[in-house]
Order: sequence, then C-alpha cells, then structure tokens
Amino acid sequence: MLPEVASAAADCQSLRLANGEGQILPEAPKPAGRRGLKVGQCYLTPTGVAAQLVGKADGYLMMRSLATDTRFTLPVACPLKPADAKDVDTRFQPTSSSPSEPRVPSRREQPLAPIIDAMLLAGGKTMRGIVRELQRKASAACHGRDLRANVRARLYWLRRRGRSAGCDSKGRICVQ
Repeated sequence: MLPEVASAAADCQSLRLANGEGQILPEAPKPAGRRGLKVGQCYLTPTGVAAQLVGKADGYLMMRSLATDTRFTLPVACPLKPADAKDVDTRFQPTSSSPSEPRVPSRREQPLAPIIDAMLLAGGKTMRGIVRELQRKASAACHGRDLRANVRARLYWLRRRGRSAGCDSKGRICVQ
C-alpha cells in the first residue's frame, strides 16, 4: 500500500464528532474542491456509513449520518464513494420509540406469592412437593421462572416478618 493512501486511510478511521470547533457554514450545492463532492449529496464513508455532506471547513468535511442523524467530520483526503440506490438506502428513517404493533399482554395472570405462602403456612410439604404443587396449580404463571428460588424468597420474607421457618426430621418445611 502506498504511504499516502495508508495515511489517508488512517485519518479516515479516526472519525471525530463535531464539537463546534471552527465555523462550518452550509453551502449551496456546488463542487467541493477538485474531488467533485457536492454539498447535499449522499456518500459512503470507508467504514460503510451512509452520510450526507453538509459542509466543509478547515480541511474537514462535515457529514451527517443518515442512520442516526449525528454529525461528524472527516478529513478532506478521506476517500468517499457515492451512495447508489443499490448499495444503500439513503433516506433517513428514524426508528420509532414505540413498537409498531401492540404488545401482547403477559400470560402471568396470578402471582405466585399467595400460592406459595398458603402452602408454606399449611406445612407438611417438602421443597420438592411445594414446587410440584405450584406447577400444577399455576402452570401458566410458572413458565420460565425458577420456582425453588421463589419458594426460598418467600421463606426469607416470612422470616423477616417475624415467622420462624425450618425443616422437620422428614425434610418438610415448617413455618410458625
């Protein structure tokens, strides 16, 4: 690779956002120097970003990204390719903050805490028995959840509220 091409490529790789340094004034569409770049036309940067040429100043080209609408500068020596319709869609299409389709409501109709609390306070069940009964009673609400962790969390909060919890000799959870 030729040294001047390598240095131009290195300059192009270091894109910097415009922070208001220098005064960049938009110009009427006319050739920008000997390269024939026109203000208002769309180009592809060496990294493949579709951008519109907004202006030029102090040896830099002021560009506006068509994808994110941010402004950045490139050195004049940076190679730009014209953006053809077959290469890239040059229209600015901002993404919507809201989804285009309505969200599907969650299928977790009932919370698990009251069911777990009732089984813990009734007593006489092991952890495995509580999880099995929970899957049977609230199968739709259990989908994708760690049921053992939910039972442990309910035991923790019952202890925090002054209840005593433990296991008997047969491994059944007892809450008083």
